[in-house]
Amino acid sequence: MHKTCCTLIIFVSLLILSCGSKKTTIWKGQRVTLEIATKQSLLESETIYKNGDKERAKIEFEKFLRTFPENDSTDDVYYYLGRIAFESKNFDQAITVLTKFQTTYQKSTRVTEALFFLGLSYKNRGEFETSNTILIPLASSNLDRKEMLTLYQAVASNFEMLKKFRNSLTWLLKEYLAQEKGPEKEKLKEKIVSFIDERMSLKDLRELIEFAGAEFPAPYYYAKLIKYFYHTLEYENALDLAQEFLNKFPLHPYAKEIQTIFQNLTKSQGVKPKKIGCLLPLTGKFASYGNDVLQGILLASGIFSDAEGTIELEIRDTGDDSQQAEDMLRELYNEEQVIEVIGPLTQETAVSTAIAAQTLNLPIITLSQKEHITNIGDYVFRNFITKSNQVEKLVRFARFHMGIKNFAILYPDHAYGKEFANLFWDSVSKYGGSITAVESYDKDQKDFTKELKKLAGTYYTDARRNEICDTTDRFQNKIKGLNCFSEDMLPPKFEFEALFIPDTYQTVSLIAPALSFYDITGIQLMGINSLNHPDFIPRSGEENIQGILFTDTFFSESTHNELREFLKLYQTIYGKDPNLFAALGYDTMNIIKQVLATNKPATRRAFKEALHTIQGYKGVTGTTSFSENNDADKDLFLLSVDNGKIVEVN
Repeated sequence: MHKTCCTLIIFVSLLILSCGSKKTTIWKGQRVTLEIATKQSLLESETIYKNGDKERAKIEFEKFLRTFPENDSTDDVYYYLGRIAFESKNFDQAITVLTKFQTTYQKSTRVTEALFFLGLSYKNRGEFETSNTILIPLASSNLDRKEMLTLYQAVASNFEMLKKFRNSLTWLLKEYLAQEKGPEKEKLKEKIVSFIDERMSLKDLRELIEFAGAEFPAPYYYAKLIKYFYHTLEYENALDLAQEFLNKFPLHPYAKEIQTIFQNLTKSQGVKPKKIGCLLPLTGKFASYGNDVLQGILLASGIFSDAEGTIELEIRDTGDDSQQAEDMLRELYNEEQVIEVIGPLTQETAVSTAIAAQTLNLPIITLSQKEHITNIGDYVFRNFITKSNQVEKLVRFARFHMGIKNFAILYPDHAYGKEFANLFWDSVSKYGGSITAVESYDKDQKDFTKELKKLAGTYYTDARRNEICDTTDRFQNKIKGLNCFSEDMLPPKFEFEALFIPDTYQTVSLIAPALSFYDITGIQLMGINSLNHPDFIPRSGEENIQGILFTDTFFSESTHNELREFLKLYQTIYGKDPNLFAALGYDTMNIIKQVLATNKPATRRAFKEALHTIQGYKGVTGTTSFSENNDADKDLFLLSVDNGKIVEVN
């Protein structure tokens, strides 16, 4: 009995201790746990707020804070007090309460919503930078769709008030994409169109158009720019953009208006999109080359076919006069209204004419070899084999396919030869080779004894005095097993493995046979495209130029389909075989036809831009692409002499 009584006393004591571990309070006349009182009080206050009685809800939330200071629900109460202040337009108080919430209850589940209303409060107080600093990071949060739309609107409005219209447009478009289809989305679309028309600067629109694609609001960027250029008399800009607009947005509601502008400009702008000018030396010392180019142009233009032609040609004879060529270019520009010009051909006329073309913003495709001519400006193009093209092809092949390291240069002492020599030397250095000997000769020279003896190391005999002896000494030295020579019988002494001669086939045909006479043998001869001539082998002697390497952009023996068709057509029309110049004229005209057919440029600038789209064009002068600096990048033929024929090296 005593034992049972003790057990009961212990149980009752534990029960009292257990009940006493939870704090209690008097709430509405009843003693309840503090946890129940706080939850019930918060629930009733939230209900009052949700029923729309903000004043009473504010009183109840403040009473809650006095009655139950610092508990698990305090963050919710501060959030509601901040939100009530915001909704009552008491933005100063909202900022005070929500800032305290943000700094005190950073782990609360209501942080994102509190920051949302804090950002909106700063916006309504006119502190737009601060507002965006708070709101923009929330764009990647889990706000509901309605709140996110409000955020986009607020940020866009803030940027507009800060006069950062480009940023404002970005957020308006975010809102537009987030909106569901319906009247609200259409209303927002109208707002964006007005915003573009009223707020966006010319600079902004030009930048936006680069990345606009074909979706809304891209057509409106174009439309505003077109109208701007049209009314400020910048007709070429207006034409370019109008053409782009009609190509991209043919069914847009603005298309009819833009079409009218386009037609008006086409009539008044002074450009005939199908008219091409030709500036070529048809008389004078370069007449044969100019006429060959013209024959190629005429063949490609389609005048010999039954099909109705789409190209109008305006042909001018520049002769050898650079001033005449420049005057003719201006005539083609002003009176004939050509969209593009082919030529000139010679270096004498090409530079001044190219400068004039650049000044006029008239695209020109010159056929000159003048190095760096395209550096004159972005309207100057060139479709011709260049010196740098040739030496690069030769040196790369010699270095990496033949393993040649040491080179010599024998060049004519004039501007053309010097330029080739310098480019070759630079290319050899670029690819890790060495130039071990360099000699020059006069341009009209026929005897190359001195230069070849210098290359052979037998000209400066004083430098080899220890190898020279008289007849008696030679006999005695021979007995002793030593060799010495008479002054005129010194053996060759040179280090180079290849000799580059950048000259015509006529000059090389004089030099090549003399090399063996001066014992310069066992070397690789290299030359330039002027060696690609039917008279080169018979004039030089097959054995003297066997294996010589040179390059060209045209090789009539090639098996390429485009070339075979061209040869057949050319021979049918003109009764003779074409040469490089005819081929270049043919390819240039066909490139122009491709641009006109594919890009349909209505302005000279559009034509210029379209030329850059020519990449990998397969023509009779090989594969052609226009590089960034407007030079034709051609895949040259590597040629050699083998068994009495000029052949292509694989």
